[in-house]
Formats: sequence, structure tokens, C-alpha cells
Amino acid sequence: GDGHYLLNSTMSVMTSHILGRSKVNYTDYTPLAILFGEAMTLMVRADSPVKSGRDVQQRLKSDPKSLSVAVGIAIGGTNHLAVGLVVGAMGIDVKQLKTVVFPANSNALTALLGGHVDLLSMSVAAAANAVQDGKLRIIGITTARRGEGLLAEIPTWKEQGLDVVFTNTRFMLGPKGLSPAQTAYWDAALERTVQSEEWKNDIQKKYLEPDYLGSKQSPQRLAEVYKQLRGALVDAGLAKE
Repeated sequence: GDGHYLLNSTMSVMTSHILGRSKVNYTDYTPLAILFGEAMTLMVRADSPVKSGRDVQQRLKSDPKSLSVAVGIAIGGTNHLAVGLVVGAMGIDVKQLKTVVFPANSNALTALLGGHVDLLSMSVAAAANAVQDGKLRIIGITTARRGEGLLAEIPTWKEQGLDVVFTNTRFMLGPKGLSPAQTAYWDAALERTVQSEEWKNDIQKKYLEPDYLGSKQSPQRLAEVYKQLRGALVDAGLAKE
């Protein structure tokens, strides 16, 4: 309950609650800010015959297990949910997908580069070096529109006819029951932070999406994220409706 301490949170606080792994949800804190989002991608090796989302859809429509998909860390994690949303929008049962889970993103990346899996779901930041070196090719990104630089060359899923927009949202939570004065203090401090040149440069360098919202707008956005995550986990057969 000490207003001097904040939680820099990932969406795992939500997925753990949805999956019943934790009784604690983001609503047990004071939402203070949405900080940024990480765009998620679906990637193949540069020499892969899969060129587009349509190629993926055609292959999986004929046989949902015809393409193996690598995800880092865990079933039900961000990488898994991102590919689940894309595949679900293609009209394919996510539960039938041949998903290969690795203990870390680096292991999943190595498996794709070695030709042991066909597809890789990962943030663009995590695989940027391999993409720039010409070893990997991104066939779709979960942003609403194309970005700049490296991101300008990547087609969105919306461009490819799929209604999928999803980011790995990062947000800041405070203790439950912060006073209006305490909330106002952190609003001012966090707003100064995201407006600084250092912050903006770091966001651009790491291919992150600036998406700052203060304490008044954050609860509604977090409720939307929670709803999307719950739907994706239900479709994946990991949570009950």
C-alpha cells in the first residue's frame, strides 16, 4: 500500500488471472499508465516458400499441422496468443496448430534459423538483427498500420485481410487505494518521462510503439486488453468461456 512503490507490469498479470494461476488481477492495483506496446510478428526463414499470410492460410486450411510454429517461453504467453489471434482470424482452429514451445525466445529463434520449425511468433524487436541480416523474413505484423524504417517494409495483417491488431502492452500499476494527490504525482512524473528525448529515442531504437495513457484512460484500455486476452485463451482451449 506504499505509494512510493510501483509495478512495471506485463500482461502476464492478466493471463495468470484468466488461467486461474493467480487470484490477483490488474484491478487489484491502481492503474497509472499505459507505457508502450511491442508489435508481434510471424516470421519465416528468408528462403522459405511461405511468402505471405495467404500462403500460411492455404497450408493450414488443408492441414492445420502442416506448418510448425515456434513460440518462446510458454503456451498461453504473448507469442502464443499473437499467432493464435492470427490463425483464428484465418478461420483455423488454434487448438489444432502444431505449436512447439521453447524455454526462451532465443531458443525459438535458433530453431527457426536452423530449419527445425516453419514459423516463429515473436516481437519484431527480438528478431530485428536476424531480419536486418537477411536471415529471416517477416510476413505479417499485428499493428494497425505500417511503421517507419524496418517496419515500413512489413505488411500488417489488416492489409492481408485479417482483422488482427495486438500488442504486448506494458503498463504501470500502483498500490490499491492511492489518493488523488498520489495519483496526480505519478501522472505528472510518468508524463515527463515519456516526453523526454531519452525515452523517445529508446522507444524508436527498440521498435516499440509509443502508446502513453495516464491514470484516467488506462483502466478502460486495460479492460479492453483483458477482454482480448481472455478471448484468445478461450479459443486456444486454455480457458473456459
